[in-house]
Amino acid sequence: MASTGEHVYQNGQQVDASNHTLTCPGCNATITEAHNWNAGQITVAPTCLAEGKKVYTCTKCTATKEETVAKVAH
Repeated sequence: MASTGEHVYQNGQQVDASNHTLTCPGCNATITEAHNWNAGQITVAPTCLAEGKKVYTCTKCTATKEETVAKVAH
């Protein structure tokens, strides 16, 4: 939730890979802002044979992004 003066923005909706919109439920005003990524979660652990994957989720909408995690040494 974001607040600017009299508006309380919430209910994030993904616009694209970089941005989302937030809406003020009192008046339906909207703002667009950049995603705010969390710390991420390893979804596939890396091994010495294969890279892993880490998924980040925006804290204000449902957007996700994926990052490759380097192989680990023996």
